[in-house]
Amino acid sequence: MSKLGLVLGAAGAAGAVAVQALGGLAVGLRDLVADAIKVSSRFQDLATGLSSTVEAVQKLSYYSSQTGVGIESLSSAANKLSRELVSAPSKFRALGLSVDELRQMSPDQLLAAVSEKLRQLPDGAAKSAAGFALLGREFKSVAPALLDDLTAMRARAIELGQGLSEKTAKGLDDLGDAAQDLGKAWEASKLELVGKPVQRRRRSGRRSQYGNRDRGTREDHQRERRRHQVVSSTSSSLPEAEAWSALSVA
Repeated sequence: MSKLGLVLGAAGAAGAVAVQALGGLAVGLRDLVADAIKVSSRFQDLATGLSSTVEAVQKLSYYSSQTGVGIESLSSAANKLSRELVSAPSKFRALGLSVDELRQMSPDQLLAAVSEKLRQLPDGAAKSAAGFALLGREFKSVAPALLDDLTAMRARAIELGQGLSEKTAKGLDDLGDAAQDLGKAWEASKLELVGKPVQRRRRSGRRSQYGNRDRGTREDHQRERRRHQVVSSTSSSLPEAEAWSALSVA
């Protein structure tokens, strides 16, 4: 136990409660950092897929939390719109949007701009037709967001300060990578710690096995030599029967 734990433990029940509280705080901080790393890594991956920034992805995340549309679906829709800007710019012009301006926008801005124009159309078939013209079947999954006021949501997200900066996100991502490397190194160390004693025991067992076998072979040779010695020493002076009797005694 640490010195702090010993001091708190000496304080009796109150000290025990304090030790438990500190342990809970440590676990809470660990889980908080782990969650932050997980979210940051997810945002980084989405930002890479969108060729955009973590800040833009955070705004998409806010859209998702307010509309119930998954952030992956919103990211996919933003990617689709970016491709359509290149392959079919007339679709955007038909809505009164400037293609040049749209191409300069981040994914969250692009979705908000399209949303604003769709919401100005008459309810019903006109909105659905325009949405399907831009996104095809994907429009159905993101319609609850695109037909909501994303412009107001984006302003609210900025006001709230969706505050994971690029630098912080990169730092958390690097921390997550370092933690994974450390975990792999620790697993390798555990395997090595367990494996070496097992290998030593196996080698020791083989040496013992071979040693017993060699010892038995040496004893067989020694008995054979004694038999020959008895035969040689007795055959010249004893009858053959007596010589074999001496041999069996040996």
